[in-house]
This record gives sequence, structure tokens and C-alpha cells, in this order.
Amino acid sequence: TYGYTGGYKRNLDDSDTIKAALIPTSVLAFLGIFIYLIFVMKKMSQIIMIMTTLVISVIMTYAFCETAIGQLNTITSILGAILMGFGIDFGIHFMYRLREEYTRTGNLILSIQETLLHSGSASATSAITIAASLYILVIADFKGFSDFGLMAGTGVLITALMMYTVLPTLYVVIDKFFPSFKNSLMMKTPAENQEILHGNRYPHAKRILII
Repeated sequence: TYGYTGGYKRNLDDSDTIKAALIPTSVLAFLGIFIYLIFVMKKMSQIIMIMTTLVISVIMTYAFCETAIGQLNTITSILGAILMGFGIDFGIHFMYRLREEYTRTGNLILSIQETLLHSGSASATSAITIAASLYILVIADFKGFSDFGLMAGTGVLITALMMYTVLPTLYVVIDKFFPSFKNSLMMKTPAENQEILHGNRYPHAKRILII
């Protein structure tokens, strides 16, 4: 028997490994998050908006990879799934805070402003902290780790930025053409409405912390 070895063969093997890992991991992560949100949020329109923003964020991260690094390796190939797990947190925090603010005020623009002011600043701090810890990997001698640190850190920042810029913009644009759409932001159960209207503005605090 005989086989091939050398640099070209290793590059080919790495390429095959990346192709085999990239799509399945990303698809499974997407489906897992999507199914989870169906049970937690139960608002298909909101879920579609969050997931659309999340997918765009991942695509932008891979575009950054193409520009800054040029190619994926066996470690960075699973980055899409990891970024979805990190990034969905920002979307969930934004969504729940927006719903609470809109139930309290009934004004979409004011609710977005309050959400960006309070939840946005906290999420920005969180994103910067996570990104900083990932950027530490850039100094690693192993190229796989250094590339992963650069891509993951930048990906977290991109995702957080998209969730607090693109997502609220989508709400404003959709509201312009479909004014009734914002009614889906209202907390539907009487208990949720009473908690918010009578001062308890964080009825989902425990759920959000668990997430």
C-alpha cells in the first residue's frame, strides 16, 4: 500500500476537515437556538428578526476573516456555532428589555431609546469584556489559537453592535409599513402587564440571568 504526504496533502486534508465541520456545526447551532427561542419567546416574528440579525453578524465575521486572515483553519471553522451561542444573548437581552419598555410606555421610539440607554450600555460592557479575553489568544504561538482569538473577539463585538443597531432599525422600518406589528411587543398575560405597570420592570430577571 502507499499514500501521499507533504504540505499539499496536509492542506487538502485540512480543507476537507473544515468543509465537513463548518456546515453541520453551524446548522445544528442555528436549529438549537431557533427551537429554544420558540419555547422561550413564543413570538415567531420576534424570533425571525433576532435570528436574521444573528446570521448576518456571523456572515460579517466570516467576511472579516477573509479580509484579515484569508482562510479558515480546523479551529476557526467552528466559530459560527460559537458566535451564535455568544451573540444570541445580546438579542435576548435587547428583546426582553424592549418588550418591558414598550408595555410600560406604548411608544416604540421611546422604548428603543430606553433599551439602548440601559440594556445597551450593560451589553456593551459585556461584549468588550468577552472580546478582550478572546483577544489574549492572539499572542499565542499556535496560529490556530491566534486566528481564533482574533476572529472570535471581533465576532462578539460585531454581533453585539448588530443586535443594538440593526435590530432596532428593523423595528422602526417595519413599524413604518406595518404599524400593527409593534403590538406583538406587548406582554400578553395580565400578570406580566401588572408587574411592569406597577413598578416591577424586570419580571423576567431570573429567566434572563439563567439564559
